[in-house]
Amino acid sequence: DTRQAVIEARSQGLVPFCITIDKEAADYLPYLFGADGFALVERAGQLPERLLQLYRRLRR
Repeated sequence: DTRQAVIEARSQGLVPFCITIDKEAADYLPYLFGADGFALVERAGQLPERLLQLYRRLRR
């Protein structure tokens, strides 16, 4: 179960983060990863820039 895996990872000091192309992800990913634990990438061409933005945000 994904939720349990996320909980176990957090208990070990890891910070799971999900990147998705699923436009309906906002319906279920907050439950699994938290409100700030996922990002939607609508087009593959956005991925490099989006990854850079996410990396900068996660390093803070």
